[in-house]
Amino acid sequence: PDSANPSTSNRTSKVAKIIANQLLKDNEILPQHLQSRKDAQEFLTSAKDLLEKESEELRLLLSDIESAAESFPLLFQSNQSLLDELGLDS
Repeated sequence: PDSANPSTSNRTSKVAKIIANQLLKDNEILPQHLQSRKDAQEFLTSAKDLLEKESEELRLLLSDIESAAESFPLLFQSNQSLLDELGLDS
């Protein structure tokens, strides 16, 4: 029997692993640890893309705020009246 011969049992085990790996590959299935790594990489990529998009939106908003802020002090007679209206100490 095969179990009596370690060499035959070892070959059978190797063949089984090769077949199992080929089935996984053919069906585009990854072992769990590789799937987890792939998922983590996809999440990281998505997060980086979102961060870049939101950062650009913030840059645009900052530019709009800076443009609007240039004329804001002109609405007040002095810097002190601006600070007083905002409730800030000079």
